[in-house]
Amino acid sequence: MDIKHIKKSKLISIVITFILFIGLTVGVFNMTGNKAQASCSAGIMNNGLNGIHININSAPYTTLATTTSVAYRRGGCAWFASSRARELTGKNIIIHGPANWLNSKYALYGFTRGSQPRAKSLAIYPNHVFVVEEINGDTATISEGATPISDPAHGYCVIRTLPVSSLAGLYGGIRGYVYLGIGGGSNGNATGTAKSGTGYYKVNADGSNLNMRSSDRASASILGKVPDNTRVYVSDISNGMGKIVYNGLTGWVQLTWITKA
Repeated sequence: MDIKHIKKSKLISIVITFILFIGLTVGVFNMTGNKAQASCSAGIMNNGLNGIHININSAPYTTLATTTSVAYRRGGCAWFASSRARELTGKNIIIHGPANWLNSKYALYGFTRGSQPRAKSLAIYPNHVFVVEEINGDTATISEGATPISDPAHGYCVIRTLPVSSLAGLYGGIRGYVYLGIGGGSNGNATGTAKSGTGYYKVNADGSNLNMRSSDRASASILGKVPDNTRVYVSDISNGMGKIVYNGLTGWVQLTWITKA
């Protein structure tokens, strides 16, 4: 074998070794990154707990900071609660200060308030606010931002459970609850109102399209959109949601955004 051929073979071997090394390094990096991503689905800690799925890496969570003059930092309690309330109700909610918001601002959105925790309500403290997602017996499932229970990899946001009896003493003492109008009972079921029966309704979503979801949970996946002022027939009611058929699809819409036709 001549010298030129030997040098060429060595050069090829060096190039192949270098390519393999780079590939291995990138592979390890990607494996590490994917593992971290998988451990914090959609960013929030404990996502999917008790069937509650919250994607803090999508609107309205990612857009709130750019649609208000208030400096909403990702991970803050007001940022999270405002975004979650927007997601649940479809209203452009902005919580500037928890206690002040409880005193008067809640009424601007047509909400009510009280002293007892309910499903889909905002728990208001002197300098903190979180969302009461569900109440089952003596256990509450909440979602919140700006909590040391979580970490930067999860956006300082978490879904967790705790005793209902402990809510009053958290964060300096509860000031009250703002009810978002999505299920008024302690178990999240709709309260007895004019919407308690089946029948024909009209979408009343302030000019917007109404989300039709795959189940009777406000956080369920979206099947389609029902235009404002559309007449629909509600065949069943559960958890503050009405079951309808629209455009060939069967799904659920929030009773908050429909009125008796």
